[in-house]
Amino acid sequence: MARRRRSRKRSGFGRALEGMAVLMLFLVILVFGFSIASRYGGQEGERPTNSETSAAELRNTGFPGDGTASEGSPPVDTPRHTPRIGTDLPVDRVQLLVENGCGVTKLAKKFADEIRSPRFDVVDYRDADRYDYLETLVLTTERGRQEALEVLEELQARFGVGEIQLTSEPIYAADVRVILGADLADYWNRPTDVP
Repeated sequence: MARRRRSRKRSGFGRALEGMAVLMLFLVILVFGFSIASRYGGQEGERPTNSETSAAELRNTGFPGDGTASEGSPPVDTPRHTPRIGTDLPVDRVQLLVENGCGVTKLAKKFADEIRSPRFDVVDYRDADRYDYLETLVLTTERGRQEALEVLEELQARFGVGEIQLTSEPIYAADVRVILGADLADYWNRPTDVP
């Protein structure tokens, strides 16, 4: 025998709760809609459309913090690392990928600890694809040429080693890839005066 479901009648309290929930949802949507409209829309006629904005107006507007903003716009501090349109991008630190190419134990870590400074950030260090590199190489793409020159200057000044090679392979997560050769291993294997 099949059981029949009895329809439940809603009490007055249940209907009131349901009505309040619908009203609250409506109010939330209404407030959200007004906040979006006020943020992006503003008053009608206040903002010109793209077709009404001339190139001269865009040039005169400028961007806050880049020194080209028009009079009346409030000064805004722009962090140094924020890219600005139409200007050279500031270079904070050269990011290096360091690879041990000569097989000396922990050479990549020692070098990474030594080279880390306000100018250079080592994003990773690891073993190279092989251990028979005789000379330390600074590998870079065409885009990272300036950063590679900075790294080469530092290598030659501090360790007396290094040469630049351009590569067509992308260098992920770094500006420059440094492969440590046997010439740099000699730097850490030399005798010290400390007993």
